[in-house]
Amino acid sequence: MQDIELETDARKGSRMKRFGIALVLATALGMWAAAPAMAQYGEDPTAGVGDSNPSPGETTTVFGANWCPGSTVDILFDGHKIGTGQVDSEGNFSEPVTIPANASPGHHTITVVGLDFACENVRSVNIGIFVSGGAGAGGAGLAFTGANISVGAVILAALVIVGLAAITAGRRRKATAEK
Repeated sequence: MQDIELETDARKGSRMKRFGIALVLATALGMWAAAPAMAQYGEDPTAGVGDSNPSPGETTTVFGANWCPGSTVDILFDGHKIGTGQVDSEGNFSEPVTIPANASPGHHTITVVGLDFACENVRSVNIGIFVSGGAGAGGAGLAFTGANISVGAVILAALVIVGLAAITAGRRRKATAEK
């Protein structure tokens, strides 16, 4: 009778271990599959620059996500148009632009203007940059260029912890059953 109980406990431990592994894998797969969708419809357009500390006359890349697929966006430097970007079918763009040669050293704003992902509303995103007096001069902080994924990261972490706890519980039951 005791052998049957030990066998049953061992099976429970093995099931818990398999359940924990399956939960961790399913969570990771779900987050991987959902990542592109999280950054599209319903999210505000984003934009950033490759170099937030350029020199006058220097070329930097302006990029963005969650814009109207197939549209164009205008790129402005302190309110003056310096380029346009072609948005791809996923709502992203990347365009090299040249900082005006007569730009004074200091803080400036690059603005991206275009339609949101739903192609319904005109949106603008401001990117703060610091134009240096020459190569290697001071710098500024980086522009925010992505979606806030902290809620998803917390959920993912919680599911991983639950999965690891299930694996640990299964191993403990198996060890107790073997004694």
